[in-house]
Amino acid sequence: METFLRVLLTGDRATALERARRELAHGGLEHVYDDLLKPALERIGELWQQGRLSLADEHVATAVVQATMTALYPEVRWPARGAKAVVATVPGEEHALGARMVSDLLALDGWDDVYVPCSESAQALAARVKEEGAVLVALSVSLRSHVPALRATIEAIHRAAPGAKILAGGRGLEEVANGAELGVDLLEKEARRGVNDARRFKS
Repeated sequence: METFLRVLLTGDRATALERARRELAHGGLEHVYDDLLKPALERIGELWQQGRLSLADEHVATAVVQATMTALYPEVRWPARGAKAVVATVPGEEHALGARMVSDLLALDGWDDVYVPCSESAQALAARVKEEGAVLVALSVSLRSHVPALRATIEAIHRAAPGAKILAGGRGLEEVANGAELGVDLLEKEARRGVNDARRFKS
């Protein structure tokens, strides 16, 4: 992990992509996201909170991860799209890579996903869910301070699209014991587990 962290922090896109391609061949996109990219980003976030990295360092690493994800897309076999899903960060949330990973994994699982990062308001996001006729809504929260925004978003979705199932996840929800506390159908801290559990909502 430390070696890969240095690759990200130095902005070495070529080496990052080479490593990601090896992991893709070994275990698929789920493995790349949950076992390589996500842990690295979480560690970088921890180091930044401890004052051991600058905001510029974090931005360099994030840019390399984004470039790596995009470069892998042509190498993935994407299935036909099925049930509609909306994937979003809650209003005020600036860290959208986790939501993007969930969006990709849902698409890989055969969902017709719409990725909505940085929604302007809970009401606007709820209206988009209704407009899309989404069966599933996946919401990402990276900071505990955004839990109130998540609750407001969940309430807005329940009003606008009462039939939509809601999956919530992210580091900001680590202290939440279960989905019932938030009024969501699924609460998962690992992207692939959330996608697997959401399959029962497809039909």
